[in-house]
Amino acid sequence: SVEAFLRKFLSDVSRSNIGKTEYSFEIAFYGGTFTALPIDGQAVFFDAAEKVLGEFGLLSGGRFSGFRVATRPDYINPAILSFLKERGVKTIEIGVESFDDKTLETSGRGYCSATAVESLKLIKNSGFKLSVHLMCGLPGQSREVFKKDVETAVSLAPDYARIHPLCVISGSALGDLYKTGKFVPRPDRELVEETAYAMAAFEISGVRVIRVGILENDKFRKEVLAGPAWPNLREIAEGFIHAAVYDLIREKFVRGSKIVLWTKDEKTLNYLIGYKKENIEKNNDLFLEFKNKMLYNNERIFYILISAENNESVYALTRPEVLKQYITKF
Repeated sequence: SVEAFLRKFLSDVSRSNIGKTEYSFEIAFYGGTFTALPIDGQAVFFDAAEKVLGEFGLLSGGRFSGFRVATRPDYINPAILSFLKERGVKTIEIGVESFDDKTLETSGRGYCSATAVESLKLIKNSGFKLSVHLMCGLPGQSREVFKKDVETAVSLAPDYARIHPLCVISGSALGDLYKTGKFVPRPDRELVEETAYAMAAFEISGVRVIRVGILENDKFRKEVLAGPAWPNLREIAEGFIHAAVYDLIREKFVRGSKIVLWTKDEKTLNYLIGYKKENIEKNNDLFLEFKNKMLYNNERIFYILISAENNESVYALTRPEVLKQYITKF
């Protein structure tokens, strides 16, 4: 039951935060189109949650920060939003997937771009936090279409974003088309490049990317017939983004000079090296040395510092500058 699940969830939350004086949590209703349920059906979930929160003494006091629900653009209207506001929903996640009418029609989404845009505006104007979900690699969706999808999403100022490159699932309609050769997915690499573009564009615009790729569920991944269903997809995409740094090195430094790259932390160093050292192998004609160290200059923390052994020049890069470098080259 909903109550039994929530009791276990809250017990786990309490145990994992023993000794902490400050922490907060949300309760999210995912796994379907929540607002497609009748209002009475939605109320069942909220009532159960409030009952269990009361049992744990968490209904007030600040640790429970509110509800989060996931839905579709065509199941949003003022009446639904008014009800969600009354029940303490703070964040609404919308599976838009694309803003392109042709892509939406080909994918059988059942709504148009105008509906998606209007729904997102309505959510923002009603005072909710907004999370937008986008996909790349959908049937008929070109790279240019996806770039426009990202631009449209950014223009609507969501608070969060989830980016999902298409994965073809066994047993789905698309899976059946794939098995018969009637649907040919685009190469994984292209989808990762587009995922990296969306990650960079959202972050530059102040939108927090809270998910990249499908759920971390091994059982679910076994059902994937095609597509980048990789647990480290985000890290691989970061490697693609940081490959743009080597283009800058080629532009700014004399070939043959020993180039030293200082990074803010080990994670950034790994991004520069790339997945399976791809960035190193692609630039093996450069004489490179990597150093991991926190860098300061008048209290400014640099993300990456690039210098030549002969000190001919030094370039300091912030993370936004690296992201812009990738977007420009994309």
